[in-house]
Amino acid sequence: MKSLFKSLLISIFLISTSAHAADYQTDLQAQYPDDQAQESFQFASFISCFLNAMAPQVSVGVGQYLAYVDENKCEDSGASSNSSSADSGSTVIPPSYAKALTTVTQGSSGELIIEALVSITDTENNVQIPKQIQVLGVINSGPTISPPYGSWDMDFCSSTVGAVGSCNDGQGLLRVRPTGITSYTTNTQGWTNSAKSVFTGTGGVTGYGASTTIAPRASDNQNAIFAFDQGKYSLQSDRNDPSSQVCYNPSMNGADVRHSAWETYLYNTSTLNRIAYTNPGFYLKSNLTSNRTIGSVSYWGVNFWNEAVPADQIDGATLIRADDASQIYTLKIAPGRLERVSTSTSTGLALLDGVPLTIGFWGYNTGSNGINSGSDVNVNNAKVYQWLTGVVPTSTNISLKASWSSANSYFTFTGYEICGNTGCSQSSLSSPVNKTIAQLTTFGVSDVHSWISGVNISYSFRVSEWLSGTLIPINLAQIRLIKRSSEIMAPTDSSIPTQLHCIGNCPALSSGNLINTQSNTWPPTTKVDLTWSPTRGAPLISSTPVDWSGTGSGRHYELFDTNSLSLMDCPAAGAATGGYCTDLYKRGQNVTYYTWQSGNQWDTYRYLVNRSTQAVVSPNPPLSLSYTVPNTPGNISGYIGKTITVQSPNPGTLWLPGSCVDSARRPATCSANTKWMNDVSIPTATDETGKVTLLNAGTPTSTQYLAKWLKRGVYFGTLPSGSCSSLASSLSLASSVQLPGISDANQSVKTLSWPSSSSAFDVNPRVIHGVLQTN
Repeated sequence: MKSLFKSLLISIFLISTSAHAADYQTDLQAQYPDDQAQESFQFASFISCFLNAMAPQVSVGVGQYLAYVDENKCEDSGASSNSSSADSGSTVIPPSYAKALTTVTQGSSGELIIEALVSITDTENNVQIPKQIQVLGVINSGPTISPPYGSWDMDFCSSTVGAVGSCNDGQGLLRVRPTGITSYTTNTQGWTNSAKSVFTGTGGVTGYGASTTIAPRASDNQNAIFAFDQGKYSLQSDRNDPSSQVCYNPSMNGADVRHSAWETYLYNTSTLNRIAYTNPGFYLKSNLTSNRTIGSVSYWGVNFWNEAVPADQIDGATLIRADDASQIYTLKIAPGRLERVSTSTSTGLALLDGVPLTIGFWGYNTGSNGINSGSDVNVNNAKVYQWLTGVVPTSTNISLKASWSSANSYFTFTGYEICGNTGCSQSSLSSPVNKTIAQLTTFGVSDVHSWISGVNISYSFRVSEWLSGTLIPINLAQIRLIKRSSEIMAPTDSSIPTQLHCIGNCPALSSGNLINTQSNTWPPTTKVDLTWSPTRGAPLISSTPVDWSGTGSGRHYELFDTNSLSLMDCPAAGAATGGYCTDLYKRGQNVTYYTWQSGNQWDTYRYLVNRSTQAVVSPNPPLSLSYTVPNTPGNISGYIGKTITVQSPNPGTLWLPGSCVDSARRPATCSANTKWMNDVSIPTATDETGKVTLLNAGTPTSTQYLAKWLKRGVYFGTLPSGSCSSLASSLSLASSVQLPGISDANQSVKTLSWPSSSSAFDVNPRVIHGVLQTN
């Protein structure tokens, strides 16, 4: 948490610095400990900074005066953040002032009573929203931004302009004492946060507490208890489930701290200004809930957030552009997803060393592996899982989580993922299992397909081959590793070939119904020709529209353009006519093909059509970038030294590899109840560790950009559960903590009178962020 002294130094520096500093130097950074228990502490720090900035102690009895409060500094304090000065050497942080008409009186017991009318303009998803906030504060002792925070109360009512006193933007309270903190906030979007911390030692460094989050959807609700002491912090994310308890090291500088970047911008290396994006997309609001931002639009289509309701997501739903209410759209849902796959090859598995992978296996065994003893058996993921654990999986649609160790020459299996028609679920193995290439070969594995979470990159390789009827391991140094980078294609992308061809097992029509044709010969000698339809967002068979929805089972086809057909020509032995060996083509260096996936609900592509013009909304493709991962905190060792490909679809967004974890930091399927953790973090630096390289069709260009995160979550490193054993009694007390509600709020805050004219906020300020003005 930044000290007030450092904030004052920055304020002084601002006075003597040119106002024309570049974006990279001036964009403020903030990082947030990302768990429920921290919210009450952050809120107390922010509000105490806000109250201090009004300088109430030197304004008693002067009548109503105007105070400027720099929200950047208070956000900095309340978020326990690092400013850009900490990471890049820049100390130029431009102020963002809220204007507060303030009246301070003294109560009968010496307390200071603050009545404030705050005029601010919030920016939510690039949309500016003016707000009028009524604040009622009672200060018994000076608020501080550090524990134990002083002794004071604060109530607020936030309204959109013209609805003052309605609290239609939110309402809340904060009760601060040397013995603890009580907070409550609610808004009209359906979110309510309630928390209470009880301090059991001087200085607010030991204690316990509880917090509850009530969300628009019941599945997003959270209910935690916690206890803390110096150097350790125990969180039970479900107060009714002791197994959800985790012990943390509450330090943002710990060796095993992790991050999740929420906003990362790119900057010109010469001017240090943010780079411009052309038609990157925009945010959406619902026709049903016009005040709520429910999703975003990019090249990849419409992405709905948790705030969206089912009615927003059906084909034909009406949606509104968040920053321009005159732009109204109809939602369309394409029945599948087309991806373009680009490949490159290398030898050995060094590229995979230490990288978290999701893996699928294929092979064949004559029954000697002990699972189907005495009978021939196809080796697949389910068989490998049974081999690793001794347990038959509940589904055959399973993949495994593992990483390759070059030092030990084995895979370490740590978990698995099971997918069905409604989604996927992830779980961890009871203990890691190590297997060498030789062991995999003995079991019958011949081919491996793997992919990285968070980026559209996959790897495939063959670990063994048949020689004279025997499956022989391939020498590790000679394994041919094929890297595939895939990107989802917008249906209207002009680079999609008009004609696409399927080889082997392909879709076909029978009496108007979709079926699969089977090719029982190798190599296949026939193909199915498909025509891409931009308006339907799907292929046509013989120019005939197809119902790709199926019966809920997924369909996957590999498609090739006309130019690639000659490159896979391979006549069968003794045959005069040619065949199509797709592997011959796909294993080549720097080749491109396509995949079409349909049938499952997550394979659909959602896009917009303008209600007036019927034109399809077509944002531009994202920027493709490469980054060489340095050995800096927050980077998983398996990525260090490797060059990865990432994408940036719009300003503030940079997709880096990572995965989701549950409240106990275990790998989990991404959902509203999990947290995203980046495997790679880009430091704020002007050297190569802070630069990304622009790619053109997968090839590096001479253009580089500086990358700088502006907002990110911080995940504390975990400690052995025994480290928090001394907190058990405090955690038990936390379970009985009674949390506040709306009834605890002082409703008289709504009655504070708002000035009849906005000109009251245009007078000269008496105070600028705590500094009394002399003019």
